[in-house]
Amino acid sequence: MNQIEINHTMSSREIATMTGKPHSDLLKSIRGMENAWGKISGGNFSLANYIDNQGKPRPEYILTKTECLYIATKFNDEARAKLIIRWEELEKQNAKPTLDTISKKDLALLLLESEKEKELLVSENNRMKPRDEYIDKVFSSDGLLTISEAAKSLGLDIGRNLLYNVLRDKGILFKNSKEPKQEYVNRGYFAMKQTMIQIKKGDATITKVEPQTMVTQKGLGYIAKLLGIVTKN
Repeated sequence: MNQIEINHTMSSREIATMTGKPHSDLLKSIRGMENAWGKISGGNFSLANYIDNQGKPRPEYILTKTECLYIATKFNDEARAKLIIRWEELEKQNAKPTLDTISKKDLALLLLESEKEKELLVSENNRMKPRDEYIDKVFSSDGLLTISEAAKSLGLDIGRNLLYNVLRDKGILFKNSKEPKQEYVNRGYFAMKQTMIQIKKGDATITKVEPQTMVTQKGLGYIAKLLGIVTKN
């Protein structure tokens, strides 16, 4: 089985930046060395274009490691050292084990580990799916939440009536009422929404329109901080 090879290239612009040389001067040097390289290797350097800050195409060379080291023979010692070290960094970053270097036992362990990770991922996705679907539903449309939805979003193990009581005790809602004080509406924590409800009286069904206290996204964060669920940075 053949070993996997990783091909690296480096642009003349990157070399210029790394060595502190003007790119225009580096291009001239590369052009001057290209003829000799072509006679020996049988091919020229790869010439490409890049777009400068003014939107104009400019030339640059895309060089392999061997070509870079050939170009570096014209550099001073410091610039040549920088280029060599940069190539070592690239090769270490992209070093990968090949199938030739992995034993059957190691390969089996890798496959087993991969299957375990897949099982954990599927399990976590299944666990989070109901929560994610609920959050998507709650935060869709106008982003307003009922008191019940706000309690559930904050992970509170209390119903809406208990949350109403907490907000009354904090002086946010009027006493014996489900409506927030105007101060907190003005702050953008709450909004009033007209809701249609149906009440059965005997065989008849009566439809009424009542105001409903809704919590905004800003208000959800305010309640969370108020109850110590979210601390200030």
